[in-house]
Amino acid sequence: MFLFIRVIILGVTQMQLLQSKLFLLLLFSQLIGSQVYSQVPWSKIDKPYIPLLVKSFENGKIDSSLGILLSKYPNENIIIGLYLKSLVVKNIDTLVINKYISKAKELKGTFSLDAIGFYYHNKKNYLAARDYYYQSYLANKDYVNYGVILDLAFLEEDTGNLYEAKKYYELAKNSFPNVYEVMIEIVQYYFNQKMFVEALRLLDSFPSNKNDDYLFIRKGEAYEELGMFDKAKDMYQASLMENPKSSEARFKILCLYIYRYKDLGKAELLLSNLKSDYPDLSVTKFGESILLTETKRYHESNIILKKLIITDPIVTYYGNIAINLILLKEYNESIKFITEGETKYGTEDHFIILKYIAMKGAKDIRLNEFVLETQHQFGDSIFDATKSMCQDLGINYDEIFSK
Repeated sequence: MFLFIRVIILGVTQMQLLQSKLFLLLLFSQLIGSQVYSQVPWSKIDKPYIPLLVKSFENGKIDSSLGILLSKYPNENIIIGLYLKSLVVKNIDTLVINKYISKAKELKGTFSLDAIGFYYHNKKNYLAARDYYYQSYLANKDYVNYGVILDLAFLEEDTGNLYEAKKYYELAKNSFPNVYEVMIEIVQYYFNQKMFVEALRLLDSFPSNKNDDYLFIRKGEAYEELGMFDKAKDMYQASLMENPKSSEARFKILCLYIYRYKDLGKAELLLSNLKSDYPDLSVTKFGESILLTETKRYHESNIILKKLIITDPIVTYYGNIAINLILLKEYNESIKFITEGETKYGTEDHFIILKYIAMKGAKDIRLNEFVLETQHQFGDSIFDATKSMCQDLGINYDEIFSK
């Protein structure tokens, strides 16, 4: 039974949803650290705050440092841009965000314009996002920043303009050959397009000094998608050899035994060891919840997920709670959690399908209105995956949709 995880790109398999970017969604410092720090040659920027900024990135404390830097440098393009992105990621009040959008528009710098694009991208206002991303790209005069090119690629991929997306990925790759972060994003692009052989080929071409734990995990994911589960396990174990403390690699192996090998006894043992070593990590508790769901202990799974929402409110947990409630045939309660997730994170493709299933199960009088509105906004294709999703989730499609 495959569970829900947030993706922006369409057409990704359920297992890939589970194993894609959970860990990038957990902390803002991780997001900024991975997507900004490595994208800019900071040493070439002659600003007095750069040493503190770089140190904050390296220490994983950029979120707390931005407030200090903002009070001291309230009119700096880089500071305003990073701070605005942090507000968007944390879903801060719109009035506060609008204040900094106005400031970013005044500054018209690469970082500030990119942050405005990021805001509109997050709001799915793709025309405005494209405009500001491109302005940011044109404003990039003082230093090279391939992050802006990648943002344009992400946007075109999100909107289904795959030709344009490929063009920007190629531009980033050709402009910054052998740059680790660019190659990683192209690997993700191959994953999104289900080009797993190409992803493996690119991963194998990485410099020999880059055999880090993350690369082994990506290789493992590619082998999984190709149905080569033993090779996938070998890669996850190689990741653990590189980084014995990697909770992500252990989570991948746990999922492998749950979903691929369907060996729940082994999965129970792996989870027990993970709980022993990392009892307080969100990933450990999430792993426990998905194993509980797989063993049809839906109420117990939701108890864990509802606690996770309080301490670490990411969209994944709302989706998983909704699925458990559908499996319990508590359709109205499922609709409530889906609606709450939409309020916090916007309308996701999988939220739409789950809501469709729940409303049908509940015989909700608003169902026809919901279908017409969704078809008008997204087209008929949004419901095409309903039957396969029911099958993946263990939901009795005929029982719900024959009524």
